[in-house]
Amino acid sequence: MKSNGIIGKVILLTMIGLLVLGLGQQEASAATAAVNAASVNVRSGPGTDYDIMDGLTHDTRVEILQVQGDWSQVRYGGQQGWIKSEYLQPDIELIVTGATVNLRSGPGTTYGIAGELAAGDKLILLGVSGEWYKVRDAQEREGYIFAELAARVDTPAAPATPPAPPATTGNDPSFGTISSGSAVNVRSGPGTDYDAMGRLTPGTDYPLLGDQDDWYRIRFDGSENAWVASWLVERAEPLADPAASGDITVLLNGQAMSFEVAPIIENGRTLVPLRAIFEALGATVSWDEATRTVTAAKGETVIVLPIGSLSPTVNGVAYPLDTAATIVNDRTLAPLRFVGEALGSTVSWDDATRTVDINMTENALPAQVIVRDNGASLRNGPGGDYDKLGEANAGEELAVIAQRDGWYQISREGELMWIASWLADAVYAAVTEAPDDEELSPEEQAESDTPADSARGLNTRGDENATVAAGFLSMSTAVDASGYRLVMKGGAALDPEIEESNGNRKIVMTFADAQIEGNRDELAFYIGTGKNSRIEISGQTVGATTWVTIEMPLAYAYDITREAGDTKVVFTILPQLLQIQNVKLNNGNQILEVKGTSAMTYEEKLDDHTLTVELTNTLPGFAEKLYNISGRDLADTLLVEETEAGGTLLTIELGSKVAEYMIMKNSDGNRISIALIHVEQIISETPGSTEGVIVWIDAGHGGAEPGCISDHTGVKEKDVNLPVALKVQELLEQSGLNVMMTRTDDSYVLLNDRAALANAAGADLFVSIHANSVTSYDPHGTQTHYYAFPEYPVTAEQEYERALLAELIQESMIKYCERNDRGVRSSLRESNLLVLRETVMPSVLVEMAFMSNPEEAALLVDKDFQELAARAIAEGIEKYIKIML
Repeated sequence: MKSNGIIGKVILLTMIGLLVLGLGQQEASAATAAVNAASVNVRSGPGTDYDIMDGLTHDTRVEILQVQGDWSQVRYGGQQGWIKSEYLQPDIELIVTGATVNLRSGPGTTYGIAGELAAGDKLILLGVSGEWYKVRDAQEREGYIFAELAARVDTPAAPATPPAPPATTGNDPSFGTISSGSAVNVRSGPGTDYDAMGRLTPGTDYPLLGDQDDWYRIRFDGSENAWVASWLVERAEPLADPAASGDITVLLNGQAMSFEVAPIIENGRTLVPLRAIFEALGATVSWDEATRTVTAAKGETVIVLPIGSLSPTVNGVAYPLDTAATIVNDRTLAPLRFVGEALGSTVSWDDATRTVDINMTENALPAQVIVRDNGASLRNGPGGDYDKLGEANAGEELAVIAQRDGWYQISREGELMWIASWLADAVYAAVTEAPDDEELSPEEQAESDTPADSARGLNTRGDENATVAAGFLSMSTAVDASGYRLVMKGGAALDPEIEESNGNRKIVMTFADAQIEGNRDELAFYIGTGKNSRIEISGQTVGATTWVTIEMPLAYAYDITREAGDTKVVFTILPQLLQIQNVKLNNGNQILEVKGTSAMTYEEKLDDHTLTVELTNTLPGFAEKLYNISGRDLADTLLVEETEAGGTLLTIELGSKVAEYMIMKNSDGNRISIALIHVEQIISETPGSTEGVIVWIDAGHGGAEPGCISDHTGVKEKDVNLPVALKVQELLEQSGLNVMMTRTDDSYVLLNDRAALANAAGADLFVSIHANSVTSYDPHGTQTHYYAFPEYPVTAEQEYERALLAELIQESMIKYCERNDRGVRSSLRESNLLVLRETVMPSVLVEMAFMSNPEEAALLVDKDFQELAARAIAEGIEKYIKIML
């Protein structure tokens, strides 16, 4: 179902409220729900100030016991706790009304019969597809039944004969979006027995004029007596009787606004005073009497709204309306959603209090957006005057990287583009709380004890061990040590015909007597980023035969095997090299950067002047057999050979000017850097040999900003960061480096100033020192952050340098401090920290350990541990300088 942001939250809370209505504090054992977020915290009480007890993942089923405010008490697996209600999707219960009803594998009579149901059987509604319900029965079977053959438990069954033409429930104007996965019928009365007048496509928005017996009355094709089933509509912007519209309250960022002209309701839409709200949002508003046009500007955003027009523009791109702006008592009133969203805000309506809530969202970045309509323009910048790069279609989900002036920067198949916010619905991440300060606890959004594995998360879908019914075929993907793994599983042994073409870049497998539920499934693998990153996987069933097609942009090495008594056919893209690059630095050093499709393991050996690096689990892939890397007396050639065990051997003949070499692997394991250090670049024990190199050390927090405070020791983070930073300064100065400090005492320095001071000093690198903290006592370990995204070109240009600095410091921290390795973090959400984003030199932020963990809280105040952490950070910095500077 398409998300409508905060409006959807209002609907969900209303549904949960109805489920427990009248129960008070008593248990409502019949109310059940599923977690609708990727992950959500379970707390000991109804609020974020209560302890985190547990975490639940998407689709986990719970029983709702009671509701308090925005929170629901739930029972699951013998445990009880509290979850924010917006992260729950309450179940809708159905009862079978037909005498004998077929449960089918797809939404239509052409699909196979998966079982039989009898009158009175209870079902849980899982979704809607056209005029078919997707359901789960008491035996945990899932399938589809025709909607006419079941009724909601809380509503009467449909009459056997057509009812008389209905009278509506009076003026109940609201707004709805067709939420079905396919086109739905518009009927001449409130029931499936009435004639179909036409069809509406998914995502279509319509004013709702009334309702009766689970049907909404709409205006359609000139008629105001057209009806659609309410279960196919997501109701948004619930509104009250127009006659009483004068008491509508408008809140802007929580503050009530007052107007000379009150908001009104017209055609089921709320119209609000445009100038007052736009100016409060920071825009400049002007009026052209000759053309009767309002123009508003904020930053790079320009909004043009002619009175009476249904197509105002935002930066030249049309924003379609179904109700035009109007003039009331010399004041312009415009549709609520347009006024709120055109400048990048979110809008919600509280029906109980008749309140419009407009919130600026500049600091609330959604995880993704879902495109509303076909043909949405994708541009190379945040405005309608930028070049058009392509189009997106309704329902397409796009990952959000950044936002600016009412536009979202998105990633589409590895390419960065921009889409107007009014063309897509924002979907926010399932995080119950986030840090208030950019430098405070980036871990708050990821409480795992292991490093994030972007490749694994992006390429994992489904469960290859799930039960599959006879005659059916499921597809799932995963990434493990064997490579990128596509599993096709049947209810019986499989023996597909396999056809390879297009230079082994296209593989088609034909499965007889095995069909995919819904007759079609689409998946993909992403190997890195860029135009050759996406591998398309599709399954199509016609009759009783299924074709699975894999199309690869490059001829990746792969294997096809059978497992589990031939019930699994496994297509694996094997770990292999993508490329080897020779990077010659200005300081005379040389880096051989080895990139692979998957995490690599290696063994190194130096025999006289011959360095061999064996990649034990990686094939040569796309690497050349011989590389000429000569030019600085560091090495002449790099030879690539496949080993008998199916790995790759790299042989490098070292030259006379090699002082030493270092081998480093990034946190994802798919990049190995072999650094050859020129003899003239070694840091001398004599102070002064690195004249000109400036290292900036930033002790996090300070003064009035204590950082986190340990529950176990009572120590403030600022008092842990400073002694470590001072010791790092001492160690680096002993090595002849010029070190500058954000602070050397308990003083407060603004975040912006920390970056600005380092930039003004011309520092060569920046290291910020912190201790971590979350609400749970369990997470522990060390992690290091860096930031390098295209939104900030300077950071993107330094991606390798920033990553290398982070990896070297993280490696040293694990070696010296012996804490859990939480890896190097570089995600947009975790690592988008001001001191990393705004510094113009390579920069990292080190989280030494967790003050919220009792064991590590004690270590952080221990002088010996502080000494080890300082030595680790200093060593990582010195290694970076040795290689890069």
